[in-house]
Amino acid sequence: MSTSQETSSKETSGLNFKFLEGVLGKLSSSGFDHAEVIASSTAETEMQVDAGDVSLLRNTENIELTLRGISKGRYAVLSLNQLDEKSVAAGISKLEEAVRSAPVDEARALAPKMTMAPVKEGPNEPELETMYTRMEGFLKHVGKKYPAVKLEQSSVKHAKTRMLRANTLGLQVDEEEGMYSAMAMFSGKRGEKMSSFNYSGVLAKDLSKEFIEMGSFERLIASSEKEVDHAPFEGKFKGSVILTPDVVFDMMGTWFSHIQDMRLIAGTSLLRDKIGQKVASPLLTVRVEPQSKEFAVHEHTTGDGYPAKPSTVIENGVLKTYLLSDYGSRKTGLPRSENGFSNRVIDAGTTALEEMIKSTERGLLLARAAGGNPAANGDFSAVAKNSFLIENGKVTRPVSELMLSGNAFELMNSISAVSRERVNDGSTLTPWIKVEGLTLAGG
Repeated sequence: MSTSQETSSKETSGLNFKFLEGVLGKLSSSGFDHAEVIASSTAETEMQVDAGDVSLLRNTENIELTLRGISKGRYAVLSLNQLDEKSVAAGISKLEEAVRSAPVDEARALAPKMTMAPVKEGPNEPELETMYTRMEGFLKHVGKKYPAVKLEQSSVKHAKTRMLRANTLGLQVDEEEGMYSAMAMFSGKRGEKMSSFNYSGVLAKDLSKEFIEMGSFERLIASSEKEVDHAPFEGKFKGSVILTPDVVFDMMGTWFSHIQDMRLIAGTSLLRDKIGQKVASPLLTVRVEPQSKEFAVHEHTTGDGYPAKPSTVIENGVLKTYLLSDYGSRKTGLPRSENGFSNRVIDAGTTALEEMIKSTERGLLLARAAGGNPAANGDFSAVAKNSFLIENGKVTRPVSELMLSGNAFELMNSISAVSRERVNDGSTLTPWIKVEGLTLAGG
């Protein structure tokens, strides 16, 4: 272990409420009306693979101290990566300077005192032998079954996080969680022909399953081998697009931004005053399950320090709640979200994926999209990646140089089918979703 790692380990072991209370006392003495301290540490063990061989075993440990202060209606926040007395004192001085120049904003507040039991979940230490065995099995499976696929980079990681939070109102939060993650970047290659690169990843609470059996790994790697024979798309038409689980939340991202802080506070949201109204297809239900056993990691408290609770965002196409932070709620006068929109679930539909494809006369199976920021009204355009044409109810050929355009709000209302099948990547549970009326055009 290096000297820096030893120092970090000593600092991490010193994370306790006595330390936080000491910092809070100094903040109060500096004139802050209210203050909060968040100490977080992350210890990671990573195995990385390059060109088919395990090339790196790395241990890292990072620590961060976040100071938040409110003085006479002014708010400031500062992060430190050192916990020694000198660094903390310098941080408090900088926070004092920042809060003096901040604008008065009476909506700034800290979470009140609440009783929350300490949380300790997941694997505390990495199982190095099993990590190696799972990665070795993944490499062998891909090499044998998909010889045309080149793994650009792969890794398996164990992470243990610890977060302590305390404020001058009496709030105390203590959370510790361990998890595994695996990721891979890959592309198909046959002779001089190559597919566009793709990637996938999962989170897991243990290593009981082979990586290839988790999330979207097998499906996307198999697809990458077929994508080698891609060809430019010619022509233009409006048709159906089947969104794979890997791209669903990306395609819906603009829509969700209209029920979050920035647009609602700015007054630019097109979904303001839409609670209880139909905003999407009745086939769509989106929920948040912060502590669901379906997932590898959990959200126990929000970013503001409140207990995270389940919520339904959209129910059969009807908007049920906004995704506002405590600050966003105070600025807009609208209800605060019960969670931070992690561990998202889209309810399964009644249509088999096979039937969704069979019912598509002409369209696209979309796995990835790359594009710029959509317009304020939701209009977007993107380049379809790792995608296949659907013709007469069959997935036919991989296409390239294909532009996809439409409107985010129309997309949400044009959902014509939701699959029975869903993919769990450890933090989301997502089906295939079929939308109508998007424009597809060749380059």
